Amino acid sequence: EKLMEFLSVEEPFGWEDFPAKDRGQFQNKQGEPGNFVLIYPGVALRDGRNAMAFRDDIGTIVTASGKEHHAGSSNLIVADMLSMIEMEGPIAAALALGMVFVILFIDFRSVKAALFVMTPVVVGVLWMGGMMKLFGMQLNFFNVVVFPSIIGIGDDAGVHIYHRYLQEGRKSIPFVMKRTGLAVCLSTVTTVVGYAGLLSAHHPGLQSIGYLAIIGLSTTLLTAYFVLPALLEVFDRKQHLAREGAPE
Repeated sequence: EKLMEFLSVEEPFGWEDFPAKDRGQFQNKQGEPGNFVLIYPGVALRDGRNAMAFRDDIGTIVTASGKEHHAGSSNLIVADMLSMIEMEGPIAAALALGMVFVILFIDFRSVKAALFVMTPVVVGVLWMGGMMKLFGMQLNFFNVVVFPSIIGIGDDAGVHIYHRYLQEGRKSIPFVMKRTGLAVCLSTVTTVVGYAGLLSAHHPGLQSIGYLAIIGLSTTLLTAYFVLPALLEVFDRKQHLAREGAPE
C-alpha cells in the first residue's frame, strides 16, 4: 500500500525532474543523458583478491570497434591500491631496511656491528610473519602503518644494547642485559601497552593495528633480549680464541 501511494503521481516524472546532482552521474560530456551499464559482482569484494580479480575482469572493456570503456567504482580503487602495495611494498621495505643499515654503518663504522644491531629487526619481523600466519592475520590498509614503529623500536633496542656492550667490553653481556636490557624492555612494554588500547576499539581496522603492533613489538623485543646477546656471546668467544691462537 505504501508503494502504491508513492506510484500514484498526478504528472509523469521525467528526466528533467531529477535533481541536478543525481543527473550528473548519468550525463555525457555534452550534458545529455548517456549510456551506462551497472555490473554487480558475484563474490564479496571485501576480500582483496576478489576485488583485484573483479578489476581485471571489468576495469577496462574494449568494444568490437576498438573503443575502450573504463569502469568506475570505489572497489576498483581499492584493487588498484592493493596492487600498488603488493608491487611496491617489498621495494619500500627493502629501501627502509637499507637506509637503516647505512645509518647504522655511519654510527658504528663497521658492517659487522650494523648487522648485529639489525638482528632484532630482521629476525623479529620474520617471527612476526610466522605469528600472523599462525593466527590467520592479514595485512590491510590500517595495520600496515605499524611497520615503521616496529622497525624503529626494534632498531633502537639493538643500538642501545650494542653501544653498552662496546663500552663494557668482553664478558659483559649479563651486566649489559641486566642494566640496558631492562631499560629497553620497559621502553618497549610501555609502547605495547599504548597500542593495546586499540584492542577495545569497535572498528576492526583499528583492532588489527593493535594486534599487529603487540605481536611485532613483542617479537623484536624477544630477539633483542635473547638472540642478539647470544650472537654477541658467540662471536665474543670466537674472537677471544682467535686472539689466543687456540683451536675453535
